[in-house]
Amino acid sequence: MILCGVDEAGRGPVIGPLVVAAAAIENVELLNSMGLKDSKLLNPVQRKILNNKIREHCDFALEIIDAQTVDSYVKNNELNKLSIIAFSSVISKLNPTKAIVDSCDVKPERFAQNILKELGNNVNVEIDSHHKADTLFPIVSAASILAKEARENEMQSIKKEIGDCGSGYPSDPKTIAFLSNQWKKSRSWPKYIRQEWKTIKRFNTSTLDDFD
Repeated sequence: MILCGVDEAGRGPVIGPLVVAAAAIENVELLNSMGLKDSKLLNPVQRKILNNKIREHCDFALEIIDAQTVDSYVKNNELNKLSIIAFSSVISKLNPTKAIVDSCDVKPERFAQNILKELGNNVNVEIDSHHKADTLFPIVSAASILAKEARENEMQSIKKEIGDCGSGYPSDPKTIAFLSNQWKKSRSWPKYIRQEWKTIKRFNTSTLDDFD
């Protein structure tokens, strides 16, 4: 049996891509011996070491979805639909027997059914959907690490182009300071900014007096 895990990183940030990753392995004992954890519980050094180990021992697939594409789905309140399409894409690339996915839907069973529907009749796979799957199943932890590390690499490339914008999350003071300076300077946004986010819409409706 080929076991697959799927997770995403970057659903909430205002800057940068959404990354969906899948990891697949046949040797589950080897998987369990790796010491995998949800990527949020790892420091950058631990995450990088495990990312390399996963890439060495697992098949994997990535979908890196840019800010404009994310915006186009958010505009129509279809972010879950984008996740379904991306989850289905990485699963289809690995052709597993079973895929455990971290549910983006409040109803995990519905999320699983929508992935199966997106995959179509030509793909024979069992989909097991859970909330917090990245903390419950090592194979989903592996996908979580792959997704987080891939997003971090993307963010490093973005920072080289636009400057240090922090983590990209609205809760990060460095990110907000970057956005504020960008808006004061040019009243426009680089292509890496998600303009459908409330954070950006507040800037767009502000006036220069708000920054005095």
